[in-house]
Amino acid sequence: MLTLESADTFATWRSTIGDEPVAVVMTLGALHDGHIALINAARDYLRRQHDGRGYVVVTIFVNPMQFDEPTDFNNYPRTLDVDVQKCESSGTDVVFVPLVHDVYPEGIDHIQRLTPSQHADVLDGPLRPGHFSGVVTVVSRLFDLVKPTAAFFGEKDYQQLVVIKDLVATQARLIDVVGVETVRESDGLAHSSRNKNLSLTGRALAKHIPAALALVRHLLAEGHLLEDCVGEGIRYLATQPGIELEYLEVRALNLDSVTTAGPARLFVAIAIGDVRLIDNVEVEIGEENVARH
Repeated sequence: MLTLESADTFATWRSTIGDEPVAVVMTLGALHDGHIALINAARDYLRRQHDGRGYVVVTIFVNPMQFDEPTDFNNYPRTLDVDVQKCESSGTDVVFVPLVHDVYPEGIDHIQRLTPSQHADVLDGPLRPGHFSGVVTVVSRLFDLVKPTAAFFGEKDYQQLVVIKDLVATQARLIDVVGVETVRESDGLAHSSRNKNLSLTGRALAKHIPAALALVRHLLAEGHLLEDCVGEGIRYLATQPGIELEYLEVRALNLDSVTTAGPARLFVAIAIGDVRLIDNVEVEIGEENVARH
């Protein structure tokens, strides 16, 4: 496995492989089992789609543009040595660790931000101004550097996945954007790099996230009205001391409002102290859930 720490060294390597397929996993570091699942999915993709040819590239870059709070950026865990070891153990071919000037050669204060699609205007969008602009800008820059055939993103960040798919479509890039199912801990909490910042008390509180999602799914399956199911989930989380609920809502798979029966996603965001956590699960909306009386 190669570890390349500048745009120039990566470009030199990239020029040696020509048109060989590249499957990229873009990360901020602090790798966990969810990231390993993305790497495995990338390897499986090359095996299935390209007879095992090609390379798995993992990028590690803590992007300052996508953090709306400086403290969140400063507190984001950085574990590069451990991350590189995990990549090697998972069969990664190249770890690319660019510096800020590699990704933003014009300087961080002179970046021309891209505008994300309208799907960035809901859920996290209003709560994190500039976040999705930072995401699509860095993803576009990394696409330019890596020149991938396919890119893999976790469904835990489902809104981000939709916005990146929109970016690829708008820019007419020939890149397969593949979503990978959320990997969870034994109690159902989604793996997240931010979990490392939770205190013991905070970690105990975080288990209420999967519990709330399970509650809403159960009520939907029982046939209650969608708004009542969501209301019960909101009440459950809002009454847990130490949890600040930001939102809990159901949206269509394309992030539009739900108006008809069919598959949808249930989204939640909470804060426990200064640690913000998000999650989502797929739900099935029945006719009885959206019935009008």
